[in-house]
Amino acid sequence: MKNSFSQLFYIKRCKTDSHQKTNIYLRITVNGKRSELSIQRKVKTRYSIQNLIK
Repeated sequence: MKNSFSQLFYIKRCKTDSHQKTNIYLRITVNGKRSELSIQRKVKTRYSIQNLIK
């Protein structure tokens, strides 16, 4: 049986705070089963959702 492992770091722009910062999330996939968690770090986003909609 072959095992697989992958990791993906991503942000959710829809959850931006008042300082235009959003959390960084980590998705770990092992043999097709996913788990997601916040790594408790924030990054400043360049664009807000309101600016993208206009």
